[in-house]
Amino acid sequence: LIRKDNRFSHEFSTLAEIHHPTAALLLAFPARLQMQAQLKMAGALPAILSWRAALRLLLRALPAAGAREVASGEFYIAHLATHEDFRRKGVARFLLEPAEGLARSAGLTKLSLIVVPENLPAVSLYRGWGFSIAEVVHTRWFERGLRASSHYRMVKQFI
Repeated sequence: LIRKDNRFSHEFSTLAEIHHPTAALLLAFPARLQMQAQLKMAGALPAILSWRAALRLLLRALPAAGAREVASGEFYIAHLATHEDFRRKGVARFLLEPAEGLARSAGLTKLSLIVVPENLPAVSLYRGWGFSIAEVVHTRWFERGLRASSHYRMVKQFI
């Protein structure tokens, strides 16, 4: 199935390929699309998962429902993942450049993302790219689901 406009849609994806294998993936979109993308994703779950698995996923996500991921006027980096064979080789930095370009194209001057404080390599990467910690958010979802007590909401302002 190909579904458009959801949080994991190909429309929001940028891939980094090195000699054909996918080395990294970036999923990013303007903040104004976040709620719509979330709802479309939730609506697609029954077609992708069994009803039991979809219900379990939705119940696990409920504690995170109140957590703020992104603020108005930001371009949100929802996911940035690098294959372990390509880590610490500049691939993630390579994907942050088009994210900034996409933000500019959307008329925005801020990038934002969330990261758990325990992910020190990612926090270091984002700080080196100009992100700063805008807030520390505590949710039960992070404590139970990710075994982390909080996450950083990091923002980069550019001209």
